[in-house]
Amino acid sequence: MKDKGIYDLLNDIEIDVTEYEDSNVSELEKRKVKMRLRKEVKAKKKRGWRNKLAAASIAFALLSSTMVGVSYTSYADDIPFLGSIFKHFNNQGLYDHHEENSTVLELEEKYNGLIMTVNEAVFAGDTVFITFTLESEHDLGESPTLNTIPDLSINNEKVALNGDEKITRVEDNKYVGMVTLNNSLRIKTNEVHVEWDVGNVQPDGNKEAINGDWYFEFDLERIDSGKVVIDKQNVSDDVRVNLKDMELTPISFVINYSNEVTDEVRSNWDFTFIELEVQDDLGNEYKNMQLFGNGLDFYDRNWTATFERIDSEAKSLTITPIVQLSDNDEVQYDNEGNIISESRSKNSKSEEEKYKLDSIEVNIQ
Repeated sequence: MKDKGIYDLLNDIEIDVTEYEDSNVSELEKRKVKMRLRKEVKAKKKRGWRNKLAAASIAFALLSSTMVGVSYTSYADDIPFLGSIFKHFNNQGLYDHHEENSTVLELEEKYNGLIMTVNEAVFAGDTVFITFTLESEHDLGESPTLNTIPDLSINNEKVALNGDEKITRVEDNKYVGMVTLNNSLRIKTNEVHVEWDVGNVQPDGNKEAINGDWYFEFDLERIDSGKVVIDKQNVSDDVRVNLKDMELTPISFVINYSNEVTDEVRSNWDFTFIELEVQDDLGNEYKNMQLFGNGLDFYDRNWTATFERIDSEAKSLTITPIVQLSDNDEVQYDNEGNIISESRSKNSKSEEEKYKLDSIEVNIQ
């Protein structure tokens, strides 16, 4: 049976409204409870659940300058990992400003002894960041995986995505995770609709997957951003790199670029990989948070590189493309001998060539 939601919990509370103890609550805590209530109202309507208006009235009454201390503390203790998961993954300072710009969701589903909670989300540039927690009755190992990533829709149409997921254990049977989704077609919009239908959670090793129906649905508004047109090229004997444009947001900046290679490269190498080094006029070097590439083959590709937030005092950037040409070391064939996949392992000893192109200066103010 599904765990009680916030309305069920509040209906079970007996409150004497004439006797209570006030306690100060931060604006962040108030915002989290408000967002949780709003999202549960929306989710219950969509999935046909009955809203309990008496409990909702009590809950919103509590969200004044002070709150009933016992009631809030009891409920807060029932929410796994109340706090920002962005901080957990921020060991390199890549997510310093995500929490303050995030939408607090706190959407929870439970099946087969496993509670999954979608905690916070941010939509910046072409990228969506979503944090979540898992709490299981069983050991899932050090780093379990989910069977699917969320779907993003723009104007009721699903968009093509590049995705990345990370999950780590923080306590016994308790895990935190983050999924990053990039709109690879770069369709511009101020709002996305997110649907996430998780059918199973796969523990580490050869353990049997835990099946269920952890379903989440919500909308995200894009945080404010500014655009800088670059439109500059850098050409070598092997490759042309086209720097298209850059987007500045309160949490990061994103550089969109592409590359084209010669027929000689196609004949002599299996893969082309282009990354960027970025430094500003103040001497700051920027870490690459995410890099997504897509194309019809492994040679001519479109790239989206996301970096940590730019220094507000910086006036220009120096961008240096780094070209990596490499061979595969793993090839899979079908029954008829046709190649169905090629890859290069992380510590491959197959041949590769790596070099820098000339730097490009970009004014940002």
